[in-house]
Amino acid sequence: MKIAIIGAGNMGGAIACGLAASGEYKAGEIVCANPSRGKLDALKSRFEIISTTTDNLAAAEGADMVIVAVKPWLAEGVVKQILGAFNSPQKMLVSVVADTSFATLRDWVSQSECQPAIFRVIPNTAISVGESMTFVSADGATQEQTDAVMGIFNKMGEAMLVDEKMLEEALYTEKQPPVDLILRPSGEYRLSNFLIWQSAYAEFVFMDVLWPDFKESDPFRIFANKKAPPKRCFSVG
Repeated sequence: MKIAIIGAGNMGGAIACGLAASGEYKAGEIVCANPSRGKLDALKSRFEIISTTTDNLAAAEGADMVIVAVKPWLAEGVVKQILGAFNSPQKMLVSVVADTSFATLRDWVSQSECQPAIFRVIPNTAISVGESMTFVSADGATQEQTDAVMGIFNKMGEAMLVDEKMLEEALYTEKQPPVDLILRPSGEYRLSNFLIWQSAYAEFVFMDVLWPDFKESDPFRIFANKKAPPKRCFSVG
């Protein structure tokens, strides 16, 4: 099976590494697409079997399974960009995009030649080392397709098949919008396992002030800065 991953950021890169590290794939069976080369080159340097491209449609066209792992506000544009790839009922679309329902995904692919099986998955970045706990939900999928997706994510940790409703109910942030910004006091450069999945596409600001001394005015010191806060990302290595 050939797998395309659209997005080489925190989660997309972690999934690409997890697939490559599983030892189940040959060169050319994993392709990762990203608009800039930097993250792609970093993935390629770690795993030679990962093919890379800056062309989302080209990556998706040759794949049996397309994993979309981009920021929520980019997802609709990305999915509509690759509609031409969904030309067979055997194609599968796997969404890692936060807060994006099956109904929304179905609307985005409504103009494709064939309606793909759609899966929503909630992994965590430990997937890069085969230690993820991944929740999977399916829509319009055959048992064979569902087994294929579950098999792939079980090779990168453990996977559990659940109803879509349970995906959001399983999170502390149920019925809340995706996290855009996380402020981390105490001078620590880590999240301590806090909101790992929900914060995958958030901006991170690390502050030296200790939490007991944190004041309401402290965040405004950041926003008053003319420069955008630096983006800190999980490493895929």
